Amino acid sequence: MIQSHTNSCGLKKRTLHLVVGFFFLLSSIFFYSCLSLSYSLTDEQILESEALYIPEEYEWIQVRPGLSHARYHNSRFPILYTLVRVDLSAPDLSLVCYPMPDDVKDDKVLRIHLSDFSKENSCAVSFNSSPFESVIDSRTKIVGVHKVQGETVFAPVKNHAALAFDKTDGGYEAFVLPDQDAKSVEKHQYVFGGFYSVLENGVEVKFSRHTYDSRMAVGIADGGKTLYVLAAEGEFPEQSRGLSYAQCARIFKRLGCTDALELDGGTTTALRLGNKSGLSYSTYRKTPSCIGFIFSD
Repeated sequence: MIQSHTNSCGLKKRTLHLVVGFFFLLSSIFFYSCLSLSYSLTDEQILESEALYIPEEYEWIQVRPGLSHARYHNSRFPILYTLVRVDLSAPDLSLVCYPMPDDVKDDKVLRIHLSDFSKENSCAVSFNSSPFESVIDSRTKIVGVHKVQGETVFAPVKNHAALAFDKTDGGYEAFVLPDQDAKSVEKHQYVFGGFYSVLENGVEVKFSRHTYDSRMAVGIADGGKTLYVLAAEGEFPEQSRGLSYAQCARIFKRLGCTDALELDGGTTTALRLGNKSGLSYSTYRKTPSCIGFIFSD
């Protein structure tokens, strides 16, 4: 009886394992069949298939007057990204940044968490900005221009783009500088270096290769009075594969932007909406450069 009972239990277990295995096999086939369309396409086909990464309309959520955000997720592509729209003409808006001139010692600056910067300055929205030399050392050098209130803290780098701001009677005005040349930098009060311009005067900049990664990018519309911030996730490819530069350009163009550039992306990509992360996962990498906006009321 004992032997018979054991055989019966073993048979039930094997049957259960077969059923569970078959279920997971079907699930995997279904999952990958959903993704096969996008992953079987070439990079050029993916770029042209805008419906994979751009919805017909974004569902904007107003955080407060002058600040809205939208989130887009397509599990079949797969892609997940967050957009923030800032009205730079809002009268109660202030720009804050890190580092300030006093934070720089021996041409280096301490890397910090964006969450700490956001909390300390009570930012309504904040994001990382410029690339930098070392991800290991606590103090590092920003690669590219960093100009604050008219003072250039880090020098420009040729062939890299930059995001500039000027304070006006009607708030702020934003500019994308396709190249960090000295004359362009000299004209503006605030200038933050990035990587490459992806949209210039409404025309997409062409790239020979399309790589997908986490992206931090910004675009300007309405003559520099509206700033769009794009944070695309790419650290967990099964959830979101990230975007290419060309796809970012298409997104900004659809939003009505005339100019856009890439900031420091990859694992440094970080976005905060108040005290909350704008990404689906927590970011732990510190950065030596941050931009934030405060509403005074």
